[in-house]
Amino acid sequence: MKPIHLGIVGLGSIAEYHLRAFGRLDGVTLAAVASREPERVARVVREYGVAQGCRDYDQMLTATPLDAVVICTPSDLHAPMAAQALRAGKHVLVEKPLAVDPQEVDALCRLAREQGRILMAAMTARFTPQYLEAFRETTRGAIGGIQQIVIRWLEKKTIGVNWEGKAVSVDPRTSTALYHHGAHMLDAALWLAHDEAREVYAIGAKRQALNDAVAVLVRTRKGVLVSSVHSFNSPIKIHDCVIVGDSGLMEIRGYETLTVNGQVKIEVPWRTGLEGGVYNQAAEFVAAIRESRPPIASGEEVRATMAALAEAYDQLAKQGAQ
Repeated sequence: MKPIHLGIVGLGSIAEYHLRAFGRLDGVTLAAVASREPERVARVVREYGVAQGCRDYDQMLTATPLDAVVICTPSDLHAPMAAQALRAGKHVLVEKPLAVDPQEVDALCRLAREQGRILMAAMTARFTPQYLEAFRETTRGAIGGIQQIVIRWLEKKTIGVNWEGKAVSVDPRTSTALYHHGAHMLDAALWLAHDEAREVYAIGAKRQALNDAVAVLVRTRKGVLVSSVHSFNSPIKIHDCVIVGDSGLMEIRGYETLTVNGQVKIEVPWRTGLEGGVYNQAAEFVAAIRESRPPIASGEEVRATMAALAEAYDQLAKQGAQ
């Protein structure tokens, strides 16, 4: 089996999860990492056995023989960096959001088709053991046809600080509650419903620098109702997803448990669920490359999520809550 030589650009907290996940996969070589912080590059090269550390993205793409790239940079760089990698003939996995403008997503998808390369978005919630199994159960009809999906993700969070307490760059759009948690959850809901949004309604509130509380209501083309509520101001963390079917119910709590019709199917610690999601995501990316097929969360597939988020954001902007 020919090794896949992988490069990762951007070495923040999420990149470490990707490094661990791809490092566990057979037939994958961690060929290069790139960052403008030389001390971080040196540490990652040493700790993860990466073949080469690069001072910037251009050097990584031109000076290193790579088959695929993982983009973990700030959100506003995702689309241009993905385009650059595709033009250089690389398969691309992009941290969410793939792009904030649906037209940018369309352009990236066209470029990937023209280049004959895989374009995949890191919608990690889909790949956690709980959501993967929930998708299988809905596909098998375990709860009948889906009527409604209710999501809550409430926690105490400071904009500009990530889930590991590290300072991160602030983007006026994607650092909001809508894009930070809402992107993952709305994407998971549309995926579970096997559908896309027909109507989108959003209302928000701003107590920090950006909107830190938002409620989004979606009606899909098949008539499934999705309500997704997010807050950065809750003293107690609540993260759950309830899927109501014609003949049953599923409940997902965080990345920890999945219950189907009252029976616990999966129960793991949160960190295990997240690490499992990143690993399953990496494995899907590699499998799609080897099998020359569209991956789960391909650019085309997540376009519906990006369009729904863009519509919700536009409504929040008109309210002054962006």
